[in-house]
Amino acid sequence: MRLMLRTVKAFRAWSHRFFLIATVFGFALALLLSFAGDGWQSRSPREIYAPVDSGQVGKDLGKVKKDLLKVDVGIYVNRIHDVNRAAGTFAAEGWLWMGWDEPLDGDWYSPGRIDGAGLGEDFGVTILEFKNAVPSETKRVNLGPPTKEPGGRLWQGTRFSTTFLMAEQNFSKFPFEEVVLPIEIGTDRFVFSILEYRPNMKDSLISDRLELLGFRFLGLEAISSELTITTHFGHALPKDGIRGPGWVGLSAGDYPSYPHLEWLMRFGRLPSTLSVKLFVPIAAAMVVLMFSLLLSVNVPTPKISIPASILLVLAVLQDRSHQLLPPNISYLTYMDKIYLFAYILTTSALVSSLYCLNSYYFDVNSQNAKKAIFLRAQQRLLVSLMCISMSIVPFLLWIV
Repeated sequence: MRLMLRTVKAFRAWSHRFFLIATVFGFALALLLSFAGDGWQSRSPREIYAPVDSGQVGKDLGKVKKDLLKVDVGIYVNRIHDVNRAAGTFAAEGWLWMGWDEPLDGDWYSPGRIDGAGLGEDFGVTILEFKNAVPSETKRVNLGPPTKEPGGRLWQGTRFSTTFLMAEQNFSKFPFEEVVLPIEIGTDRFVFSILEYRPNMKDSLISDRLELLGFRFLGLEAISSELTITTHFGHALPKDGIRGPGWVGLSAGDYPSYPHLEWLMRFGRLPSTLSVKLFVPIAAAMVVLMFSLLLSVNVPTPKISIPASILLVLAVLQDRSHQLLPPNISYLTYMDKIYLFAYILTTSALVSSLYCLNSYYFDVNSQNAKKAIFLRAQQRLLVSLMCISMSIVPFLLWIV
């Protein structure tokens, strides 16, 4: 009977700690399971972009290699405005031009061809279509008919003022993510085996007056690709294939591939914005948190109130950082992981202070200098571990 009573008393003494620990672990497990349920549903690609090396274009193209029409494309972006990352749109204006070799008699792209394979008299910047433009907000003015350049080259340009759609944005590295503003150029009139876009990087640039508030310009990049769309668009292709400017030699088992050129304007955040708005406040909160652990157990109020207040400060800072992002992002950013790490440190400091104060004041007889020195040494060790973790964990979170 005495043994049973002792067991009941011991259970009562430790039951609240057991249930508290079980609740914390249950909350952590539920949090981990919520991340596991965010997996993307896998699906086969419907559009395949294969990067093209301009020096190797024409390889393995068989008899159409000699007829490959190489169109040099250049761009000058004068202004960007109305950048809306939440809607995934931006507006840009500037000039777009193309240059190509003058066609010879007998070439498949000669204007004189009447079998449907020729480009026609109107060949020019009409084959430079903005694939990511909003049609209702697109304005283009051609700069006259094609002009003949020295060396048998033809040139034609157009001026544009267009609203473009951004590609899928990835904010997982926020606040170190890049803002990429793409201008995609393509055509569905001719397949890749007979027409290729080559970026003219020598003359392509953006204006010195072009800027994005809070960001700095990193560079202009061009990616030439072969775009394969996995559909026949309802055509019933015979076994021996059909011929034409859009479907040259395409058999029933193949899919059409088209030339695609993407100009990318890359921007990165200003270092001053990152430090002043994001990292300095959270670093200051962590410094105050560690100093609260170094306080003596004889001043209990600050040891409890400071970590509790920092939890509220972190919540406010995290909410403010989200104002720099589009709403309703369905995944954690790098900054969210930093705040999650700060929450763990702050909660650990609060629990440690509660434990120390409870151990010191629970028994009046234990309130002596030796006990206070022992508890203070424990919290100093916790401060050292926090400093080490704050030097290592941010780099690990960047990799994960």
